[in-house]
Amino acid sequence: LEVYQDLLSLKFKEVNDEDVWHKDVKVFSVCDKESDKFLGHFYLDMFPREGKYSHAACFPVQIAHELPDGKRKCARSAMLVNFTKPTPQKPSLFQFSEVETFFHEFGHVMHSILSKSKYSRLNWTWSAVEQDFLEIPSLMLENWVYETVVLNKISRHYQTGEQLPPNIIEKIVAARKVGDGISWKRLIFMSVFDMSLHSPKPEGSIAEQYAKAREKHFPIPYPSNIIPYASWMHITTGYDAGYYSYLWSEVYSKDMYSRFKKEGVLNSSLGKLFRTTILEPCAIYEGGAMLRAFLGREPEEKTFLKDLDIDVPK
Repeated sequence: LEVYQDLLSLKFKEVNDEDVWHKDVKVFSVCDKESDKFLGHFYLDMFPREGKYSHAACFPVQIAHELPDGKRKCARSAMLVNFTKPTPQKPSLFQFSEVETFFHEFGHVMHSILSKSKYSRLNWTWSAVEQDFLEIPSLMLENWVYETVVLNKISRHYQTGEQLPPNIIEKIVAARKVGDGISWKRLIFMSVFDMSLHSPKPEGSIAEQYAKAREKHFPIPYPSNIIPYASWMHITTGYDAGYYSYLWSEVYSKDMYSRFKKEGVLNSSLGKLFRTTILEPCAIYEGGAMLRAFLGREPEEKTFLKDLDIDVPK
């Protein structure tokens, strides 16, 4: 949380007198660091339990909007994840993948809390932000967990306080692209299947469409007696014919991240610009306009292609 506070010029404070739906849930207030202006609350529901939503996501508890008398009703957003639970012997020690997920989902939390539109319709990211733009802020923030300066801030041995050794950090960064080819091919395959499923005249049954897309884009054998798409929530929860946006958002999230990489990943001035040009407008402006406002130029795909080790024509 300290990284987000420093980067976005915010202050978080745990609130202990709020009603919650489970004893594990923690509530925090959000204020502007400079003015101390109250901006909203977020809820962290971090650990698995019976009957709980099993994926990782951000949900609205209250969407920000302006009341008829001009006063503002601030946002309340909840982050639901299922991370490693604490035990009587040790605290919750997150796996690295869980840390990456936290940075991603908390990006959605910040996007919904910091939005400044007058109308609730334009303040909740999933109902308002363009599909092609929705995942950009959160995907960009995933990059922070691969930065040495950030890993030094967020990692400690729970008993000795020792930071992650430099050689371990180097290995984490070096391993980031392991399996990238498979990951990208799977994303393309799922996006193609999603488009086929939601096309005006789909060809064949759902099972046939799935098999056709998989055979063409992700030809890895899998058991014939399973139905993977039956548990794929995205195709019925707002990403219908829009799953491709994860790949599209990666392109521009890398472009935005390149500016932080150049000017400093903990550069608070640049973080404030990210907040005012990307997070606060939410859906007030077209996504391309917000990208241009932050980048100071037209967005491009060069950084994304370089990250894939693809030669970029000069």
